[in-house]
Amino acid sequence: MNAVIYATAHAASRLGWKVFGIREGHDGLLCSHQHPDRGLVEPDVENVKNIPHLEGTMLGTINRANPFLVAEHAPHGTVKQGDRSDVVIEGFRKHDIDAHIAVGGARSLTIALRLHQKGGD
Repeated sequence: MNAVIYATAHAASRLGWKVFGIREGHDGLLCSHQHPDRGLVEPDVENVKNIPHLEGTMLGTINRANPFLVAEHAPHGTVKQGDRSDVVIEGFRKHDIDAHIAVGGARSLTIALRLHQKGGD
């Protein structure tokens, strides 16, 4: 994944675009208050120059980050699945993010497609 971040930062730099990486999948937007950088990282050419060969990802990963099925804990101890995709879409709009590069497997790409369809942009 770091190689994708590296390539995206370099391509964006050549085009004059601003790029944000979302921490821990979509959790960076869902739980921005839990991240010192508010859930977004701005990978530029300088801060990605040494990452392509590193394992893992500078953004962190999470295998349960589905904003359409977020565990919500009720006060009496039960847990239900809630749809918080509107929070992610609002995060895209709040930060003027008009393109989303999804990296991952079929589930990640399905979530990205659903966000695109729901966001209407």
